[in-house]
Amino acid sequence: LKKIQHSDVVDLQQYGDQLSIEAEYTGELSKVVFGLDGNDMYRTENQEPYLLGGNTDTTYFPTTELATVGTHTITATPYDLSGVALPAVTFSFLTVDGSTNAG
Repeated sequence: LKKIQHSDVVDLQQYGDQLSIEAEYTGELSKVVFGLDGNDMYRTENQEPYLLGGNTDTTYFPTTELATVGTHTITATPYDLSGVALPAVTFSFLTVDGSTNAG
């Protein structure tokens, strides 16, 4: 597990290629809408845990796009219980594979 920060580097040699992102929020939400690499509606999660790759019970699914070497941008937009969008969080990080320089 790694808490991702904006501009982080994620090395596939260290973390493997089964990557996913969880949006954490204090309070109750109706959903979180994830955007990934320009796809603003990549995935909608309607219950906790809010995972970019989704889940079934305690099985978390990886987001295969995150294992591609290069820069990835994720946006998570939470919605309150009335369905009103709250401020989105956007961050980017770089995926590398060992000594690969994705620049």
